Amino acid sequence: MEVVIAVVSSLPDSNESSSQSTKNFIRKLKNIRADLVDKMGYSKDELVPPAWIDSDYLKRVLETDLKETIQIKSYTICPAASATDHFTSLIFRTRITYSSDSLDNGDISLIIKTLPTEDGLKKDIAECYDIFAFEGSIFSKVLPVCHKMLRDINCQDILGARIFYQSSEPQKNLVLQDLKQFGYSTPSRNYLSAEECEAMFNKLALLHATTFKMHADGNTDVSKFKGVFLNMPDIEDVFLFANAKDLLAEVMKDIPGLEEYSPKLKALSNKALIDKCIQVINEPGSYNVLNHGDLYAKNMMVKTTENGSDIVFVDYQLCHWGSPAVDVAYIASEIPPRNRTDAIRHYFDVFTRTLQKLGYQGETPTFAQLETDLKRRQSLELYVLIVSAPFMAVDETSTNTEGMDIDTFMADRNFIIQSFKDEQFVALLKDLMPIYLEEGYFDHLL
Repeated sequence: MEVVIAVVSSLPDSNESSSQSTKNFIRKLKNIRADLVDKMGYSKDELVPPAWIDSDYLKRVLETDLKETIQIKSYTICPAASATDHFTSLIFRTRITYSSDSLDNGDISLIIKTLPTEDGLKKDIAECYDIFAFEGSIFSKVLPVCHKMLRDINCQDILGARIFYQSSEPQKNLVLQDLKQFGYSTPSRNYLSAEECEAMFNKLALLHATTFKMHADGNTDVSKFKGVFLNMPDIEDVFLFANAKDLLAEVMKDIPGLEEYSPKLKALSNKALIDKCIQVINEPGSYNVLNHGDLYAKNMMVKTTENGSDIVFVDYQLCHWGSPAVDVAYIASEIPPRNRTDAIRHYFDVFTRTLQKLGYQGETPTFAQLETDLKRRQSLELYVLIVSAPFMAVDETSTNTEGMDIDTFMADRNFIIQSFKDEQFVALLKDLMPIYLEEGYFDHLL
């Protein structure tokens, strides 16, 4: 359910400019019972849209993209996602009715991403990491090239939304096509189904193949991105990243079937684990691609088609040029072992077939190379499994997470502990821990 927080006609009072009318309207919105909206799970700084998102701004957005003179008739604004579905930006959905040189009654839905305004971890990350310049480059310079390459081989898959507009004024903002209007929605579960997992690996293979081919063709834009959350400065100062391993070890010792693994996990040095992850993330792979860098269910949108599930990735804010094992290890931590081998093999087959269709003439990467890189990145898979549990456990439908945002749950000891007791997560641990022990995930870190 969406909560509309602004309904604005661009027709101002005769004594007021359109911009001033909008600002006055938004000022009145501050009298809304914010607690009612907050119970829907939105970030506090998304309860009232920034005053600069007005008809003049939306006119500029549409004219920049459509290359026509635009007249805004009316628009609505609402938060585009719950606080638990995004963590480093403010996200609004705007539905606009307009007229143009070629259209009397245009109607479009767009996503506006902008900087957080409330002090806290979300704002610190956005400012320190310059995620808007980072993500804007992906949407404007990389994905359009990927899409053209796919269209040239008669593949109609989309890897991400189309960019409409990007600016640093009055503050950094990015405007994207709203995938919801094309039937996409966030996954109904925090863990992907087998069908969704296959669709995700299909799409990941296309992203990796096109960016691999781009680089082989001399396009160096893709190799400039060095993201992934572990590359952020002072990562160990964040409570979740510094303490999750030890908290999980404490929880495991009281869960039947997991108690024997608790001492192994407890014995690991958190600093050694993080340092190892940073090392293997940043070292060159046997071959390199552009990784999404933050690949988990909440950063995907799903659509059911007559041919099954289709998935599109969102939040290209932490993309990373390096071994494809970074993405594969990231998402593998959420895949039950019974599905993993077939899923990764399927991904690799789609990757190599796509390279062939794209006309790649060089030496084709081998599955053995991917397996070698995955083994080198076992520490990353283990760490992502541990720290992703709270992200996966946050549920906007639960009263236990009502009003919760990144600053709350990443520093909430009790919530982190409860997330480790989540039924799905415990079942995943029981599947994975015997394999981790047998394959030596802990050994090289002790």
